[in-house]
Amino acid sequence: LTTITSGQVVTGPISKIDSKGVYIDLGFKFEGFIAIDEFEEVPGFDIEQLKIGDEVEAMVVKVSDKDGEAILSKRRVDNKKNMKILEDSFANQTPVAVRVAEAVNGGVVAFLGSVRIFVPASQLSEKFIRNLSSFVGKTIEVIITAFEKGPRGHNRIVGSRKVILVEQRTKKEEAFWGKIEVGGTYTGVVKSLTPFGAFVDLGGYDGLIHMSELSWNRV
Repeated sequence: LTTITSGQVVTGPISKIDSKGVYIDLGFKFEGFIAIDEFEEVPGFDIEQLKIGDEVEAMVVKVSDKDGEAILSKRRVDNKKNMKILEDSFANQTPVAVRVAEAVNGGVVAFLGSVRIFVPASQLSEKFIRNLSSFVGKTIEVIITAFEKGPRGHNRIVGSRKVILVEQRTKKEEAFWGKIEVGGTYTGVVKSLTPFGAFVDLGGYDGLIHMSELSWNRV
C-alpha cells in the first residue's frame, strides 16, 4: 500500500485543470489538488502554460483517506527552491533571472516565483533611469546584494543589475584595450561628425579621426 503523509513532497502528472485548481495523479487511490491561487500569485503566470500530463512537484498539506484526496501546495516547494537560489546568488555573487512586476518609490519590485526582490533605482543601470516602469514585465538578471530571512515570509532581499553591467563593461574594456595598438588597422562605424573630425565606433568605444587624417584631399 502507498501511504501519503502531511509534509511529504510528491510528484505526479496533471490529470485535470479547472477554474478551482489543478488535479495531480498520485497513483493508486489518491488524487492531489492544488488551488489555482498558488499558480496565479506568480507574476506573469498564464493558466494556458499548464498542460495535461505535465509533471508537478508539491508538498502534501492535508490527506483525506475517505475522499482519496490530498491537498497539495506547490508554493511551499517552489519557495524553498527559489530561496535557495537567491541565497546562493548572495553567497556566490552569481546572477539570477527575475521578473519585474511593478515600479515603486525608489526602485522596482521583481519576483523569482512568488519570492519578492527589491531592486533600487540606482542598481538598475549604470545610467540614471527616469522611467522605471519601462522595466515592468521584463525579465532581468540581478545579483543578490542583501539576503535576510524574516518571520512569516517577511524577508529582505535586494538585488542589483548594475553589478552585472559593470562586470560586463569591465570585461569588454579589457578585451578591447588588450587587442588595440598603435599602427593597427581597424574597421568602425562613423557615429557623428564635428568641425574637427569624425567619431568612429570601434566596437563599443569611440575613436576620433581628425579632419586632417580623413583624406589626402581637402574635406
